[in-house]
Amino acid sequence: MIGIVCAFFHTEGKGFYSKLEESIDEKRALVLREGDILIGAMAFTYSPGSIEFLGVHPQYRNRGLQKLFLDALLETYLPGQEISTTTFREQDKADTGHRDMLLQLGFAEKELLTEFGYPTQRFVLPPKKQEDIQHG
Repeated sequence: MIGIVCAFFHTEGKGFYSKLEESIDEKRALVLREGDILIGAMAFTYSPGSIEFLGVHPQYRNRGLQKLFLDALLETYLPGQEISTTTFREQDKADTGHRDMLLQLGFAEKELLTEFGYPTQRFVLPPKKQEDIQHG
């Protein structure tokens, strides 16, 4: 299953696969498949509540799967917690729409960071906003 990930998740080699497998083993990952096709995956941490990875196959991106992953995370795994994640900074040419997706899901922009030598930005979904998402 993990080998299929590289077809649409622009990964950094074997480190990504072992990280996703570790998250699955530790029950810190959600995975959606259609037959043999991995259509989406989310890896997260419990404390502090954060999304380490969220990706959806390009052919499935306009089907609301990101919201499905987030709803499952909020309802089952991290209810009532602030959830954070990081992604590309504004106007980064490498961003394929991940920033916009986070903003559409209700995340707010926070501080600028540098992770692994790359400029990023932290996004946060506060508990109050989560209630709006779940009931809206």
